[in-house]
Amino acid sequence: MGGPERWIRELEEETGGVCLRRRRGVSASGVGLNERDGSKYLPEFEECTYEEMLKKCQREMKVGCVVLVSEEHDDVKEFKKGTLMDAGFVGVLSENEVVVWGGDVRDREAWSGEVF
Repeated sequence: MGGPERWIRELEEETGGVCLRRRRGVSASGVGLNERDGSKYLPEFEECTYEEMLKKCQREMKVGCVVLVSEEHDDVKEFKKGTLMDAGFVGVLSENEVVVWGGDVRDREAWSGEVF
C-alpha cells in the first residue's frame, strides 16, 4: 500500500475518523450519525493518483476538491480534526458528489501526479 491509500489510512488513524466509503450504509444524510453514534466521518477520498482524479472529474463532469496538507504546518492537526471531520463539510461534499482527493506535500505523488 502506498501513496494515496497510505495517506488515507494514516489520516483515519490520526483522527479516529473513517471515510464515508469505508462505512457501509452511510450516505450524505448519514453524516448526521456523528451526533447519534459518536462516529466521526471523513470525506470519501479517492484512492488514486492526482492525475487520475482529474481525469475522473473531467470524464464524469464533476467538481473536484484537492486537500493538500503539510505536517510542518502548526495547525495541521487542528485542520484534520476540525475541518476535514466537520459533519457539515463532509455532508456538503457527499451530497454534491464532489470528487475528493488528498495528500501530504512531502510526498511526491501529492504534487507530481505520479505514484512511485
